[in-house]
Amino acid sequence: MYGIVDYGAMLTDRARLDAYAAALREVIRPGMVVLDVGTGPGVMALDAARLGARVWAVDLDDSVGLGRELAARNGLGERVTFHHGPVESLDLPAPADIVVSDLRGVVPVATGHLDAIIDVRRRLLAPNGRLIPALDRLHVAPVHVPKTWQGLAGPWSTGVLDLDLASVHHLAINNLTKVRLDADALLAPSRVWSELDYHRVDAIDVAGETAFEDVHGTVHGWLLFFDTELVPGIGFSSGPGGGTEIYGQIFLPLPEPLEVERDHRLEVALRADRVGDEYVWTWKTRHRGAGADRSFDQSTFYGRPLVASGLERRRGSFQPRCSVEGEIERFVLDRFDGHATVDAIATALRDAFPDRIPDHRTALTRVGDVSRRFGDGSSDS
Repeated sequence: MYGIVDYGAMLTDRARLDAYAAALREVIRPGMVVLDVGTGPGVMALDAARLGARVWAVDLDDSVGLGRELAARNGLGERVTFHHGPVESLDLPAPADIVVSDLRGVVPVATGHLDAIIDVRRRLLAPNGRLIPALDRLHVAPVHVPKTWQGLAGPWSTGVLDLDLASVHHLAINNLTKVRLDADALLAPSRVWSELDYHRVDAIDVAGETAFEDVHGTVHGWLLFFDTELVPGIGFSSGPGGGTEIYGQIFLPLPEPLEVERDHRLEVALRADRVGDEYVWTWKTRHRGAGADRSFDQSTFYGRPLVASGLERRRGSFQPRCSVEGEIERFVLDRFDGHATVDAIATALRDAFPDRIPDHRTALTRVGDVSRRFGDGSSDS
């Protein structure tokens, strides 16, 4: 869940905001239907309405309440309908001519992003409708960042308080971290390793590879970022020096610093595979050259501490029993029939689980949380 400070930061990122505003001005005509997915406090939805569009704005976040307030304050309340909930539960009275969104994380491979775009394109976009952004390109570059690498992997290599922590080093170097680097950290111009054409993409996993033959220096890892084409001729980059402030970049470390000469070849293959509700990143590095032929195979899967009991519960032959917490959640969900109120369900919950739910306030909190996550009621305005 974002807070008002997070949204404030997004609104002060003028490179992003101005690019989106320019893209909307380029394509919106009065009377068009516009869908704003992940609207937050509704700034882009209001901008589209001001251009003459009829707008539907959807978000899981409670900030849609701010959007309603701002729409009324700017005299646009009659032109924007806000929907609080998942876009998958939204139906439109007419197909959208324009769908605008920014559901990216640090890079566009973020949980729920591609799923939502594919669903919206198939169900809600008019046959000749347009998606904003239209295209994202994923970039990679080798970087020299000794302090960043040391902060991530160093403590596990050198130890602290006279303790040997080296057995955890392999976990540290198989994790990614968000960074904000300057352009001088790049040891070569970035290359595109994958491209997401949102009018055509139909898979939520992303993979690609590329190679560099002009690197000279100590490589500590790979930097990932993206550039976007919102509409032809209008876009921005999240890379170093790109001008945007909210995205940052992703740093994928190497297991150890790598000395690379200009006549060497540095290859990288990257994958982001959706597993459950998150992505597993894999990066394979190959260093070729005179006297140098090394390879590293890394993945965030290897960077997770694994507990035997947790693995056992995922085994196909495991026969799970529902915990008391699971029984409480099931009890609440079974009463979501469109008639019982949250207050009535809370009363029943307290009576059914007096040892776990000591008072009505606790019961209201539990039921309200389940309702926020799974309740499906009318919330349009």
